[in-house]
Amino acid sequence: PAGKPFTEDSIGMALAMRDLMGHLRESGEISGNNPAFTKEDRSRFLRVLEEIVQAALRP
Repeated sequence: PAGKPFTEDSIGMALAMRDLMGHLRESGEISGNNPAFTKEDRSRFLRVLEEIVQAALRP
């Protein structure tokens, strides 16, 4: 979320929150969208993506 990479430690909570929010939307408890992806989020995402790509390309 928000440009942050998922790790083994964080993926479980992210999936649980996704499921909870989906349930709340279906039941009508909440409506609306997530906050907009900010320039800071985009920069963080691109930086982390570049790090992952470079790590994958290393022998």
